[in-house]
Amino acid sequence: MYILSGNQTLRYSFSDVLIESKIPAYRGTKAQNNKLVLSYLSLNGPSLPYDAFKDLKKAGHYKDNQYPTVYRRIKDLVEKGYLTEAGGRTTTRGKRTKEIQYGVSWIGLVASLAIEDVRNKILDVIELNLNSLDFELRQNTGVYLNALFPSIKKIIETIYSQAQIETIVLLVFKAYLESSTPSLDNLRDASGIGSLIWTMQVAQATMSEIEELPEGDRIPAMRIIELFDDPSILHIAQSLLPQISERFKEGLENQYRYLVHVPGGIGTILQGLSPEDKPSAKVKEFLENELARPHFSLEVKE
Repeated sequence: MYILSGNQTLRYSFSDVLIESKIPAYRGTKAQNNKLVLSYLSLNGPSLPYDAFKDLKKAGHYKDNQYPTVYRRIKDLVEKGYLTEAGGRTTTRGKRTKEIQYGVSWIGLVASLAIEDVRNKILDVIELNLNSLDFELRQNTGVYLNALFPSIKKIIETIYSQAQIETIVLLVFKAYLESSTPSLDNLRDASGIGSLIWTMQVAQATMSEIEELPEGDRIPAMRIIELFDDPSILHIAQSLLPQISERFKEGLENQYRYLVHVPGGIGTILQGLSPEDKPSAKVKEFLENELARPHFSLEVKE
């Protein structure tokens, strides 16, 4: 692994064994077809199976008679949670019918991070797949990603260079692969509590990776907190973070209770603030204090 200064990006080579251990869709004889489908849908957004096949065939990946292969891969990836329905479109092949479009789920997005093109265009990929990602997030948390993401994207692109964004995404993916979190096939069946814990584990591991970068190349990870200075994001956070804290509080065992204390604490701090109050500065101070506390560890206590 190495890091280059300026506008160059961190490079890292992942072993196939490590990737296959966490992403079962990339194992065995169907792996290459799964990668093609996930890469196509990530980079192009929700599509009809036949449209995906046509474009992949045009790119030289399939022959005229191989549509059933693409269709089977899409249906299998839907069944395993990597893809999800993302609306429909009326077609006129033979007769007018409404056909289902498929897009990547959050699990599919994580799997797609194994593909360099997806990592390097992550904000565009999320934007293209807002229909499928927004539905899933809304069902689980009540957050409307469609409403928030334009502001989030604009702020991230202001805070970080393209090279820094690529490096952060690579480190997030590396942290997931090397963590104790389950494989993606098992993660899709996890409870909301389990998902929260594993997300925090990956986030903490990513922060550690950033701290290990050479001093001149370190990324100011805390700057992401500047999102709270945007009026639309501040408004959502003021109501949402306390709800998240309450939602998970009862289900978490004692050793994980600090996980709900953090979003609840941020929610309390944000109450009554306006963008002119610089909410990000207050949140940064709170997080720095929390991270310094002895209890802030993701080790499971016996």
